[in-house]
Amino acid sequence: MVITPTTLKITQLLGSANEQYVIPAYQRRFSWRCAQVAELWDDIDVVSGSDTHLLGTIVCLAGHHTAGINCLELVDGQQRMTTIIIILHCILERMHVEEEKETAGDLERLLGCKAIGGRTSSKIALDSLDSRQFARHVANEDVSAPENQRLASAFESIREWIEELDLTSLGEFLYKLLNQAFVIRLDVSEAKDAFKLFETINDRGLRLSPTDIIKNFILGNAARFGPKDLQYAQDRWRDL
Repeated sequence: MVITPTTLKITQLLGSANEQYVIPAYQRRFSWRCAQVAELWDDIDVVSGSDTHLLGTIVCLAGHHTAGINCLELVDGQQRMTTIIIILHCILERMHVEEEKETAGDLERLLGCKAIGGRTSSKIALDSLDSRQFARHVANEDVSAPENQRLASAFESIREWIEELDLTSLGEFLYKLLNQAFVIRLDVSEAKDAFKLFETINDRGLRLSPTDIIKNFILGNAARFGPKDLQYAQDRWRDL
């Protein structure tokens, strides 16, 4: 198993213009409750002085990088990653309201990805049942009957917390999130190794449900037979 671990600030994690994090269709929907979203927020908020905070790990199935947009499939850590992106989108909304154009521009670059000569896409792509709802929340559209209430609650809570902060305090929080919060990114080139890592990593995410365990067993074993069999298993799991 070849694993490439890299410790990255959030600015570095999102800073590569031609990388996109993809949450594949076989992954579960956004499942964090408000308590877990609040815990991540508080972990960042309490950082003081030159202290740093490790937010955890993510596992990426990463192929050979090219000049175009490179898709990194998130095998583990999608709940944490999605929450970070939600926080940044909500702060971006506030920056537009306050006409903080420079900060807004910096955030837009972090939240987008683009190959030279291509169009800008979202830094995170939810290839799942949450995709449309997530896009509507990002656009600040009315989502009166959300399919995923936990996703809606995450946006609602984070917007409330941001609204309560004055601009100076929000700027301090944003700095800590971007520069003093770290994530360990584990890049794996083989799908079978990625699913094996998923089994063994023990972090602050939700406990694996029986469904997650079954899914990982099926996809992990399918990966051992090759890309074609893995794709077939992923498609059948998504249908299910």
